[in-house]
Amino acid sequence: MERYFSVDQISAYHKSVLTIGSFDGLHRGHQKIVNQTIHVAKGKQVPSIVVTFNPHPRHILNFEETKVPIIMSLDNKLNMLENLGVDGTLIIPFTSEFSKISASEFLESIIEKQFHPEELVIGYDHHFGYNRTGSPEYLKEYVDKSDINLTLVEAVSDEGSIISSTRIREKIKMVISDVQILNWDGYTDLMHG
Repeated sequence: MERYFSVDQISAYHKSVLTIGSFDGLHRGHQKIVNQTIHVAKGKQVPSIVVTFNPHPRHILNFEETKVPIIMSLDNKLNMLENLGVDGTLIIPFTSEFSKISASEFLESIIEKQFHPEELVIGYDHHFGYNRTGSPEYLKEYVDKSDINLTLVEAVSDEGSIISSTRIREKIKMVISDVQILNWDGYTDLMHG
């Protein structure tokens, strides 16, 4: 898998199938999006591309006390994307300056200019661009004016709940809390005899 850590490193692709997202944790919902991107790309015989961000956008946009913990390191995410079969990944350095780029500018100056996507594969709730204006509805209108196809991938559920990075973070927090409670109550000592 080709790894690009800035837009300047890319030799423009003539065609591609592309997805965009933070993909923190690369959970089953993310994998469904990535696998669909790879599947469509193989069918069209063009490269599959993932565009992601580092650090996580919330680390730049949120106040210190509301920053989300990261589920998966960038190295692990890139290795997993490679193992899934992605052909190329652009890791955009996410800065406060970059956060002010509009959805249309992002699509025109980076996505279309560098990757010439035949198709975008996007999660049902993905947003991008300044003030998160790049919604699925926005993309539907955008692709209607271009030669790009759009696939919106629906959520993946488990036991009636949508799998999401937020839900995974909550579960991890609960486990950590349970472990701390067990330590405080002395149960850990009982387990070790």
